[in-house]
Amino acid sequence: KSLHSLRAAALASGATSSAATQPTYAEASTIDRCLASAVLGLACVMAGTGNLDTLRLFRILRIRASVTDAASPASSQHGQAMALGMAKGLLFLGGGRWTLGTSNSAIAALVMALYPELPSRPGDNRYHLQALRHLYVLAAEPRCAEARDVDSGAQCLVPIEVDAVMDEAVAGTAGTPIPAGPRDATGGRPGKRLVTLRKVTPCLLPELDSVVAVRVLGPRYWPYSLDVAGTPTHALAVRGRTIFVKH
Repeated sequence: KSLHSLRAAALASGATSSAATQPTYAEASTIDRCLASAVLGLACVMAGTGNLDTLRLFRILRIRASVTDAASPASSQHGQAMALGMAKGLLFLGGGRWTLGTSNSAIAALVMALYPELPSRPGDNRYHLQALRHLYVLAAEPRCAEARDVDSGAQCLVPIEVDAVMDEAVAGTAGTPIPAGPRDATGGRPGKRLVTLRKVTPCLLPELDSVVAVRVLGPRYWPYSLDVAGTPTHALAVRGRTIFVKH
């Protein structure tokens, strides 16, 4: 919508002919490429969540791409369909049990896999080797935490709180700032905030290196806390992504 609004404003301010109502091939290719890049970026943010609103948006864009548009060259249609297919795959990564990491190696793999030079056909390797699209798997990591009853071993729906250290750019105004100083068990250093997240298992955890504590809530199960930052055995339990609870 933003791309089309910008184009309409440009036409209104600089068009010399009233016939310029349809986008040219160059404009259509640019719009398709920008949409594909935005879709892949959104898929990276929502990776593994299976968010229904995001899925609805992808379906709308897929229907739009499938409609024959006289102003859209055939060379951009395959690339857009490929980008939407990758985006839906990332959205349900690992069946909702995996997500994308943010380490240097993970970011490098994603840059190669999501390079915004879209192919015009399945065998188009002129500007980007299509085999590199599979490198997203190097950025995927299992991060789904589940709770199980310690007596029966059955999986449970348990509300939990997760304390995690996040960059201020990500956390915004949420949480409490961590004062500058030498790094401690909570990751104390400037530009970081301690954020408390409320979730219900099974759920995706933040990056395991950033988790400080996990607390079991609710009246149904015995409440307790895992001091991930200060107790190695608790950290090992969280890294195993299984939390045992008891009535």
